[in-house]
Amino acid sequence: MVLTVYVNNGTFSAAELRRRTWKIAASSIGPYKEWGRDSFFRVITDADEARQIWRNAKRLSIVTELVD
Repeated sequence: MVLTVYVNNGTFSAAELRRRTWKIAASSIGPYKEWGRDSFFRVITDADEARQIWRNAKRLSIVTELVD
């Protein structure tokens, strides 16, 4: 799972929670992994909910990223 939090000038805008999958792609130098389709996707508009997920991310095995 990946939690992406978007902020604008230090203020929470929104967040996205998604379950990313991998797919094997081919190239001239051999196969490689790249992101596949999301098997789950949800937009989070509540800053408190996003904050709670962020705080528990390590325990829940969620990768976090912050986008400004």
